[in-house]
Amino acid sequence: MPDEKKYPHEGHRDRVKQRFLNVGFENMQDYEILEMVLFYAIPRRDTNDMAKKILSHFGSLINVLDASTEELEKCGLSGNTAIYIKMAGDLCKKYHADKTKNTISKLSAENPADKFETIFNCTNKNKKVAVALFDEFGRKIYISVVYEGSFSETDGYIKKVMEISLTHHAWGIVFAYDNSENIPMPSACDINTIYILKHKMANVNVKLIDCIVFSECNSVSLSSIDEFKNIFTENKT
Repeated sequence: MPDEKKYPHEGHRDRVKQRFLNVGFENMQDYEILEMVLFYAIPRRDTNDMAKKILSHFGSLINVLDASTEELEKCGLSGNTAIYIKMAGDLCKKYHADKTKNTISKLSAENPADKFETIFNCTNKNKKVAVALFDEFGRKIYISVVYEGSFSETDGYIKKVMEISLTHHAWGIVFAYDNSENIPMPSACDINTIYILKHKMANVNVKLIDCIVFSECNSVSLSSIDEFKNIFTENKT
């Protein structure tokens, strides 16, 4: 008995899968990504044109993944396929949320003062504010002094910090500053400043991870102190 005629798009699917294995989604077009996702919901059909049609309707892959099942079905997708795409979108959100949570734990477990050891030392008595920027995987991507002066003088450095954060596509930020007291603990004014900075950084989608207070040769991470840690974990800005 002769072999059945092979599905005409079978070779194409294999090529798309191999391309994914070779270069990953970050080097593929949005329609190629959606086309491949649809492979596993719609067997033995050409999903290339379908992916392009869906993207044209929603405008972007993000909008597709954020769409409701009802909106997806209006594009001609079956109920099961709409649920599959919705599930893919929710899986991405779950992954990012868990990754972010793990990143916070990872950074908190480290000694954050070490990141600023060459900036804040015992011989330099001048007040300064420094920042360290991190990507979403907890990797330090930038560190520098941003202001010579008091931590509470936010007008002197906040605009610069926001611009630097956007330039480096930062996910999170740690502030560090000098305290004039012998004990490295924040004043009531400092706490108010931290809330201001948290709100400002949230406006550019950058999370305030921690604030390090230096005094003489000592330092303290506020996110590690029960009295202050809620500042860095609560959702309110």
